[in-house]
Amino acid sequence: MSTVLSALLFAIIPLLWLSLPALVPHNSPLGVSVPVAHRDDPVVGVGWRRFHTTNAVVAVVLAAVVVVCGLVLPEHQAVVVLSVLVMVQVLSLVPIWWWAGQVIRREKAKKNWFEDARVEVAGSLTPGTPANAMPRVPVPWPLYVGAYAVTALTALVLWLRWDAIPASIPDPDGTAGAVVAKSVSTVFGPVFFTLGLVTVLLLAAVVVAFNPGRFRTATSPSARLRAGLLFEALQQDLGWVTVCYSLGLSALTLSVMPPFADATNAVTFVGMALLLAPIAAMLAHMVRVARSVPVNPDDADGRNQDEFYRLGLFYVNKNDPAMFVDRRAGVGLDINWGNPRGVLLALGFFVAVVVLISLPAFFW
Repeated sequence: MSTVLSALLFAIIPLLWLSLPALVPHNSPLGVSVPVAHRDDPVVGVGWRRFHTTNAVVAVVLAAVVVVCGLVLPEHQAVVVLSVLVMVQVLSLVPIWWWAGQVIRREKAKKNWFEDARVEVAGSLTPGTPANAMPRVPVPWPLYVGAYAVTALTALVLWLRWDAIPASIPDPDGTAGAVVAKSVSTVFGPVFFTLGLVTVLLLAAVVVAFNPGRFRTATSPSARLRAGLLFEALQQDLGWVTVCYSLGLSALTLSVMPPFADATNAVTFVGMALLLAPIAAMLAHMVRVARSVPVNPDDADGRNQDEFYRLGLFYVNKNDPAMFVDRRAGVGLDINWGNPRGVLLALGFFVAVVVLISLPAFFW
């Protein structure tokens, strides 16, 4: 059963990426600049079908490998294989995204789609000018305060019931059945991890609040309305996901003590559900919001910027002073990897994530 459940993990990513067509900007399907006149061209649908079909095939192949490994390898080796293949699946999304978009790029170049396109550029290439700035979306502070409160309450319960916790508890970093000695580090380690994760998500919400969506080209009122609603939904959903994550991780943390230890499977199931279900619910909500405001067909065309995008995802333009640009895969902003300040910001955020999640455990 555990092998089958592990194999089902590979179905999550293709299911999540099924929502992309509704969230990706209309003028850049699969990371390809497309003018309004060709936004609904059949080749765009061909590209998306290629993307989803390939993701599904990769998921089935990797799941089959995991099932075979689970049957013939010891459990600890099978877990290592599972971890490696999950990373392979995540990394495979980038070349699949680029390869699926190639069919659109070839058709665009063959028929010279931008020859008669009406391109309207905003007054400045730097985001934040009155011509392209979007309203700020505030941080939903009560949700993050609630997440911190849940984590603090979990720590309080563990402290008050310390004597009731068995001398040996399940190893949170080990395989099924592995145990470790009770200590402050092993018992409260998941609490510190949760605090770090909540803080990272809060920082992401602050970034969204202080760096709202900014168009770099002229857009219609419907496109601006749609983007604004998506940013509002993203901010609220991020807050609710944080609350659910704190609840899920708290459920898993409390499973080491009675009476929760007597129902480990049920607590684990509830905890995992609170960790996985919010992502699916968030994407479903974002898709519903995106489809609630159709973009008018007379939108202004953006510039053909394919030359500045590597693999259709990463914007690299040393001559562009902007640190952020419109995202081509999802909602929000992407970093200009040709701007040294943007690269330093990305590296700084990555270091902050690692430190906030892992550093507290070293003090215990």
